[in-house]
Amino acid sequence: VAFINLDEKYLEQLAAGVQWKIFYKKGSTPTSQRLPFEIQLLTEKPFISVAFATEQNTPIIVESNLIGYFNFNNIMTAIVVGIYFKVPAQKIKKAIENYVPANNRSQLIRIGTNTFLLDAYNANPSSMKKALLSFSKITAPNKIAILGAMKELGKYAPNEHSEIVELANHFDFQKIILVGEEYQGMGQQVFKDTGELKDWFEKQDFQNTYFLLKGSRSVGLEKLLPTGRV
Repeated sequence: VAFINLDEKYLEQLAAGVQWKIFYKKGSTPTSQRLPFEIQLLTEKPFISVAFATEQNTPIIVESNLIGYFNFNNIMTAIVVGIYFKVPAQKIKKAIENYVPANNRSQLIRIGTNTFLLDAYNANPSSMKKALLSFSKITAPNKIAILGAMKELGKYAPNEHSEIVELANHFDFQKIILVGEEYQGMGQQVFKDTGELKDWFEKQDFQNTYFLLKGSRSVGLEKLLPTGRV
């Protein structure tokens, strides 16, 4: 069985040779009375909440601990797989609501008056763009994007990093801080590595600030935070 998210246009084509398919998508009126399955996105500021319908067409609201629109697709898939395998709706709801991200993946960490969105397990151009877009939608008085380099891009690295910086500059962030030699010459604040960034960061007095930390695993942006907070 292939579970196909119709919002990802390429998936249906990739699954052309699969005999059994279950289709689902984002919708505004979730119901169990028709196919494809529809899951409604309720909020994403910052945590994602969604709604889906039981077999009796009863609406179920799920309040997740996940941040960013890109995680909405993951939640949709989890719900549809659960429905297909006849997992009771309340168990689906409980499983999603009890999941707390770790391992540098979409973690929300509060330290004093500051909030850190740590998503530094990995990074590529697609995930970086999605992270920036989601971060731009969060309502906060002061937002700073700390972007680590994207590794293993080869000859495409200069252009891809330049495009990410250009995109970040379109948003109303207080600062854009870049980490890695790949960003040299692309911004006002570029640090060669996380160690150099941390030396500077610890001398600042940020208050009531929301930070996005997004970069490849080897950049180690989680080291910016105090030991024991990740």
